[in-house]
Amino acid sequence: MSAPALHPMRVTVTTRRPGTADGHIFVAPYNLSRPVGQTGSLIVDDSGSPVWFRPLSYSNLQNADFRVQRYRDPRTHRSQPVLTWWQGSLAIPPWYTNLPGGAPEPGGCYYVYDDHYHLLRTVFARHGFNADEHEFLLTRRGTALFIASKPVPMDLTRYGGPRNGAIEDSEVQEVDLATGKLVFSWDMLRHVDPAYSEVPASDASSSGGVWDAYHMNSIDEDSEGHLLVSARNMWAVYDITRKTGGIVWQLGGRKSDFTFGPDAEFFWQHDARFRPGHRISMFDDGCCNEPTPPRTAVARPDPGNRPPHPPCDGGADLLPRTGALLGVPGGHPRPPPRP
Repeated sequence: MSAPALHPMRVTVTTRRPGTADGHIFVAPYNLSRPVGQTGSLIVDDSGSPVWFRPLSYSNLQNADFRVQRYRDPRTHRSQPVLTWWQGSLAIPPWYTNLPGGAPEPGGCYYVYDDHYHLLRTVFARHGFNADEHEFLLTRRGTALFIASKPVPMDLTRYGGPRNGAIEDSEVQEVDLATGKLVFSWDMLRHVDPAYSEVPASDASSSGGVWDAYHMNSIDEDSEGHLLVSARNMWAVYDITRKTGGIVWQLGGRKSDFTFGPDAEFFWQHDARFRPGHRISMFDDGCCNEPTPPRTAVARPDPGNRPPHPPCDGGADLLPRTGALLGVPGGHPRPPPRP
């Protein structure tokens, strides 16, 4: 062993068949109760053996959204491969109950490291929001798109929640990596009515009065100035135009602009992405006693005819030629507030 002081969580490969895609697997494993081994950012090969590991100094710190991206310097027009991840602490019941379970606590940030494992940039959320663990996306403009969240005090009695409550708001933020300045933001509470959430406001009683109505968990952008935003607890994804901030259409949820064919509905979705051919994909995690198993749903919304094509099974990360890589959470007897 080259580094006996390192004890990353063990990754067990249960199926290994010929013909899989080349490359390593990037994970940021952690345990919601007691970690087995050290937490941190981990790269493994197809056998599950560690290739690189960056342990965290405290057991209450977590990493998430660990991946390879390309960083483009708008001044030199040069790009380079980089490692990016979120780092911070999460509200994990029963030890912390003033936020919905799994929500990011204050103090989190995003890191950008070069291919020599040297720190290039540290990015923080703005507007008093907390950096969220779900998404950090580098753009060709030399900026970063990410999710930020914070509790906003609100009387929730009209929704069935506490009078002195709060709603866990989510915001899309875009920051210039060179200057750290905020260049774009889109606030979900200003555009989406929380009354249509699939999580009852009464659940706020178990999280310090804070209602996790939206649970924004992914952002993507296309070449035409549109954003694709997933809100897990609304069971919906939204096409948003950056120019006005308006919602072009909503797929799924109680106010869907589309109808669904047999077995085409999705629940508690993650990782919504634009795909070629005017299609979108998302991970339908199949949790919480819903009728569908874990799968990737691929749809082609047609605003003219409205009903989307039914989804097909696959993986959450579509791979060239070989299929897909699917991350499946463990089973839960009921929806965890923020997995």
